[in-house]
Amino acid sequence: MPQLEKKSKKEEVEHVIKMMKNGKATGSDEIPIEALKAFDEYNLEVVTELCNTIYNSGYILTDMKQSIFISLPKKPKSHKCTEFRKISLMTHNSKLLLKIIQQRLADKIDKEVSRLQSGFRPEMGTREGIFNLRTICERTLEVNQDVYICFIDYKKAFDRVNNLKMIECLSGIGVDGKDLRLIAKMYWEQTGIVKIEGGVTSEFKIKKGVRQGCVLSSSLFNLYA
Repeated sequence: MPQLEKKSKKEEVEHVIKMMKNGKATGSDEIPIEALKAFDEYNLEVVTELCNTIYNSGYILTDMKQSIFISLPKKPKSHKCTEFRKISLMTHNSKLLLKIIQQRLADKIDKEVSRLQSGFRPEMGTREGIFNLRTICERTLEVNQDVYICFIDYKKAFDRVNNLKMIECLSGIGVDGKDLRLIAKMYWEQTGIVKIEGGVTSEFKIKKGVRQGCVLSSSLFNLYA
């Protein structure tokens, strides 16, 4: 995929920053999205240059590859691991760069996903899928016909994605060059720390699964599935 011109890239960066939601927790660099939205023309040039440098060199800053995991109880007096859900905090600069890549790859990935797919797609979420399923059931009941539905529960499906196979999927639909290199390095070199009472754990490598909190995760999972 050809690289965009710097002028267009700056406009692209500014557009993505405006799209990002306020009030989101910061990653390890502790820079809030509100700070990026307050940037003037000079600061936008600096961020654009940073994105271009990372994109062209393939070198990704350490804090952009790191996720901070926090466990939140699903109900009061939770004790078992299954009674907690985890959230992942990433730097907003990392989200910015990945959002740009996502917009470039959106058309290629969407062509590979069934038009009947509900979830992780614009205007075709779980709510629409449930509505369609309910409509089918109601109409078949009206004509006294049976409906057969198969439910498959993939336990921890997001966490079991094989990163090497995922990169092969991207390569198979024509994603190559700098875009593929950037995604591969983000996943193959990703690390995490867990926030605990009184501090954080030591850093560890994450070897499989899509990145929780990553804007690319839903698109990559749809393609992989």
